[in-house]
Amino acid sequence: MNFCVYFIDLISLPAGVVADAASNKNDVYTSTLTFTKDKVAPTLASYKLVKDASGQPTGVQLTFSEDVTIDTSKVRVLKDNAELVDTSTYTATPGSSNKVYTLDFGTGTTLPAGNYTIVFNDGAVTDKSPALNKATAFSINVTIDGQTTKPSIDVAASSTASVANANTFEVHYKQSMDLASITNLSNYKLDGVVLDSTKANPVYVTYDASNNPIAHIELKDGWNNFGYLSATTANAILTVSGVKDSKGTVLADTNIGVLVHDNKAATLTTAVKSGNSIILTFDEALGTLAGTTDYTDDFIVKDSAGNTLTPSAVTVVSGNNKQVQLNFTSLPAGAITVETAASSTLDLNNLNGLEVKTGVKVTAN
Repeated sequence: MNFCVYFIDLISLPAGVVADAASNKNDVYTSTLTFTKDKVAPTLASYKLVKDASGQPTGVQLTFSEDVTIDTSKVRVLKDNAELVDTSTYTATPGSSNKVYTLDFGTGTTLPAGNYTIVFNDGAVTDKSPALNKATAFSINVTIDGQTTKPSIDVAASSTASVANANTFEVHYKQSMDLASITNLSNYKLDGVVLDSTKANPVYVTYDASNNPIAHIELKDGWNNFGYLSATTANAILTVSGVKDSKGTVLADTNIGVLVHDNKAATLTTAVKSGNSIILTFDEALGTLAGTTDYTDDFIVKDSAGNTLTPSAVTVVSGNNKQVQLNFTSLPAGAITVETAASSTLDLNNLNGLEVKTGVKVTAN
């Protein structure tokens, strides 16, 4: 404790006022009493980062010139010149001595990498004397480096996940990650194409047994059109780039082998009368018509009066695998509408075995 000193002279007793048991009387007694009062405000002697067992910073340890209390409502913390969090989340915990405090900023178990400025406004620090001397405003600067080991992905586990369900991907991260970063679709590419909300559903996260995050990515129906593949699935590369761990360290670009399949149904585009037939054109190649399958109920055909017309057969069009031909005994004059039937009766597929799009209606004149 620090003191300023004041002197007060007191003449306590004149001679002969006090006697002891033997009747001896006192001489003149004069005494000087010294009163002291703490008038010196506390100061910060030193500070250092507090780290957890893994060496990651969790707060700042402050050592003052004397025992103090800290009012965290008068403390501001800026990270890279921006206010970090609401002061209501800050805590100041005294150690074995009230000269030493650990200041936590409410960021969780560790502090993200960056440059921190800790501002103690007037009265944030007060000593323990009856005078309650308050420190004037001061600030300190602390730099926290990112992890020396960059975050990584378990590529093998991530690749295996898509085998059971093509077009559904899992990215298995090996450590704590920044959630906003790993759920950002723009940080993922499929065969070089950046994913967005038109191509995939929002990324969601689960956690493995070690509490490391797994990002789940599901492609939307109607986007993947792999053209004329002979198989129902194909290999593709999912590239992860720009994601950060919870300390702000950026992951190196990582490629993951995944399986994809065609999820864009062939869509009926036009219908043209040709004698007693109607030629239908789709926007992509169709699969081979099986000889034993009845395709006549794959289409709802009506004349201009609303009467249902049933084709006698559905056949391929030579030289064009995007077309099929509906054959009739006869066709009435006027416009005829053709609509692909409900899924329950559809047999027609695209070249990759995916059922054609239902409910699409076109008109043949």
